Amino acid sequence: MTKVQVRSWRIVPFVCCLIAGTVSLAQPFLAQSFPTQFPRPDCPQTANGLYARLRTIGLDPTRVFHVREASISRPNLNVTFEDGTLSFTQDVCGRITGAFFIGDGEILLQPPNSIERASLTLFTGTAILEEQFNSAYLRFNNDAAESLGPFLTPASNAADFIKDWSDTAQALAEYDSLRLFIDFSHFLPTVGATTAPPRKSQEFPSLLHLHLTGNKLGTFDVFYDSAIAEPLWVGQLKS
Repeated sequence: MTKVQVRSWRIVPFVCCLIAGTVSLAQPFLAQSFPTQFPRPDCPQTANGLYARLRTIGLDPTRVFHVREASISRPNLNVTFEDGTLSFTQDVCGRITGAFFIGDGEILLQPPNSIERASLTLFTGTAILEEQFNSAYLRFNNDAAESLGPFLTPASNAADFIKDWSDTAQALAEYDSLRLFIDFSHFLPTVGATTAPPRKSQEFPSLLHLHLTGNKLGTFDVFYDSAIAEPLWVGQLKS
């Protein structure tokens, strides 16, 4: 069963569990997001090159959208992008690994057992985390971008959005680079081979990292990583 795990940074632990468009408009984007043929010319061929790419990835000025009533769900976790502007990151080996959102959204997190609900109540005063947020940086390794496709329409403020938020998004890319490198290293050529075997993104253990700015709780992070024993956890950096 999914558990919500306590994490802390620096001195003071904060904790666990705090804390439409049309399909036709989205289809060109979807076709580019998940290509099936490898190797791709834009895929780094060395470990150092791949890690550097994942660590410094920026927003894609050609993939800025208005998003409305879209959601991403994981066990015990649902994130809704009610209305706002969203830009996906540039490709890494032909796949989108992140997005930056500004607008109105909501996260709903339900602890899976009474112990975790008690922990959440201790730190937030409620047994379920239901928080409105106004910005979100997402990093993922699977079909999260594809699932948002039907809810996207072209944004009218694309150039301004990239100008305002590109540096912020690029700085946040560093934190998940090593975890994503573990998955994307499967695209690297093996010893004695000139190409890497194709691998579908859906085969990766599911990763979703949300760096959110909540209306009441401030900035906090939500992680869902099915590669670890306790895949769901939330934390907030405090000093």
